[in-house]
Amino acid sequence: MEYHSALILAANREKNVTINTIAPDSTFGQWWAHLRDTLKSPDVRQWMDEKGISPDSITLNLNTGEISFKRRRHLDPEQKRHTLGQDDRHWAAISGPILQAARVIDAGNGDTTFTPPQSDVGQPVPYSLVGNFYNEPQNLTGPSMRRRAEEIDRAQGFKQLDPATAGTLIQARSDNALLVQKAYLGDVYNRSQASNQLRHLASAVKDGGHSAGQIKDELKNRTVSLSFDGSYQPANRGTWNEISLLQLLQDHGWDIPTTHQQLENLATALGTPPPQAAPMATWAVRWPGPPLLTRAARHNCART
Repeated sequence: MEYHSALILAANREKNVTINTIAPDSTFGQWWAHLRDTLKSPDVRQWMDEKGISPDSITLNLNTGEISFKRRRHLDPEQKRHTLGQDDRHWAAISGPILQAARVIDAGNGDTTFTPPQSDVGQPVPYSLVGNFYNEPQNLTGPSMRRRAEEIDRAQGFKQLDPATAGTLIQARSDNALLVQKAYLGDVYNRSQASNQLRHLASAVKDGGHSAGQIKDELKNRTVSLSFDGSYQPANRGTWNEISLLQLLQDHGWDIPTTHQQLENLATALGTPPPQAAPMATWAVRWPGPPLLTRAARHNCART
């Protein structure tokens, strides 16, 4: 395994040792891929585009929940570094899944600065990050690294975590925990898809010549592509995991928009992140919760 080879390189005093190939079905590989996906979430991508953030400049402070970044060079030739914390309303609203996944990867080791993946799962990963995840001893001497590399080679893998002493860590990175976090991301994707379709329909009926019945027919004819990971999985979603926009709204108890303004209001409501990230314990709630809209937002959606 590559960690064995990385230990040998580190023992030989190589600098910046990385692991170039992460097994995608390994526990680390699955969480690393999920962390990457959190940064590709529609609400995060939109925010990054609006800010002009250069993705490969991002670092996270897992203790404070801060994000540090540079803007794209054509927007900021001086390449100043900017930092936003949880007091920034928008970052606080979208950062929850990112920080949750990054903290699982960090495995409670308290690293102050964390650089998330930006391209694909195959990009090199610092070997120490993988070692921390699997509770490997750090700061070993050269001879100790070589001995540990031999042990890993003989065992063909890492030691299993002890449930008696690492129960919380085992639960945090369990298959179920990953499914819950992936479902939350899937729900964000579904909201974004619904919001986009509502905006397209709102533009199509902007002239005011469409009756409530015609708008309802349009809602029935337009489909939304659903995430395969989301918590909303209707039985009749079809081969391509699609469902009519009308059924999606009805299944979640929304008042059906009948005017251009109501379409715009609902599109805005579904496309706006909640004021703060949902706690992990609530991520399994069926879409669209989170985020359930406030009473005021529901009122605004129904306005003509």
